[in-house]
Amino acid sequence: MNKSKGNEYYTPKYVWDNIKQYIPKDKIIYEPFNNINFPKSFKSHQYLSELGFKMKPLLKFNPLTLQNDFFKNIDTDYDICISNPPFSIKQVIIKRLVQLNKPFILLAPLNTIANKYITDLSDNIEIIIPKKRINFTSTKKNAIFPTAYICYKMNIGQKLIYV
Repeated sequence: MNKSKGNEYYTPKYVWDNIKQYIPKDKIIYEPFNNINFPKSFKSHQYLSELGFKMKPLLKFNPLTLQNDFFKNIDTDYDICISNPPFSIKQVIIKRLVQLNKPFILLAPLNTIANKYITDLSDNIEIIIPKKRINFTSTKKNAIFPTAYICYKMNIGQKLIYV
C-alpha cells in the first residue's frame, strides 16, 4: 500500500462520536486498520473503546505489505467491522467484508457511494453523511474532503442520514 495514495489520514475522535447511536453496544467491534506500531492510527480503536464499545483486540499490521489478520486470516470472531480503511484499497476491503457477510461501517470518500460495487449492494446499504467535512490528521498535513459512512447490514432504519 502506497502512502501517497491517500492512506495516511487518521480519524479524529468526534468522527466516531457522531455515529455512536448507530452502533450496537452489545456487539464486538473489529477495527482492522489500526496499527499498534503507529500510535496515531491506534486512536480509532481507543476512541471506540472510550465510547463504551466492546473491541476485538488489536493485532500487528504492516501497512506496506497489507499483512494483517483481515487479509491473511479467516478469523471472523467479531460482529461488526468499523474503520477508516486505507482509501486506495477500499473496494477490496468492502468486497471482502461482503464475502464474509459481516456488517460494517466504513468511512470513505463521498464519491464511493456512486461506485457499482456499492450500488449493487443497495438493498443492504445505508449512508451516513457528516454535515461538516472531517478534518483528518496526517503525517504530512491535515485534509478536509467530503466523506460518508458506508453502512452494510447495519439495519439503521434509514437509507440516508445526515449527522
